[in-house]
Amino acid sequence: MRTPEEIEEKLVNRRWPWSDLERLTGAGGREVIAQTVKHDIYRIMDHKEPWYALGMLEMWAWLQGDDEWAAYLADEATYPMYGAPRLRDACRRLGIEWPADQDMTNMADGKECSEWCERGCIKWVHPKELQTALDRIADLEAQLKEV
Repeated sequence: MRTPEEIEEKLVNRRWPWSDLERLTGAGGREVIAQTVKHDIYRIMDHKEPWYALGMLEMWAWLQGDDEWAAYLADEATYPMYGAPRLRDACRRLGIEWPADQDMTNMADGKECSEWCERGCIKWVHPKELQTALDRIADLEAQLKEV
């Protein structure tokens, strides 16, 4: 269990709302998480980020003492396709059914929902991946100039 000092420091540093802390530490904390996750599955279906659910999951995991899972939830590198991979992992941990929809399966696998998506997921690239690609292009251009 976390000390009050640890909790206060984490809430301030991560900008977690105190109201969420009260809801998550009560007897119904797991149910609050489950309802939030279920709601945010629909946000992903609509090509919107589930920031609220993932933030609450991170807080809940940390409060439970699961630092490894909390770090995974906080890691931006694990956030492709609107956070679908992380939310699917959370569903598995919590026993919540993930939609048996091919588009959602694709997104949870870190791919665009479909080949002809017009809602934006084909355009989504993690900033670190984009920088790596731009660096590679610059290297190739420099090599071509030497030839």
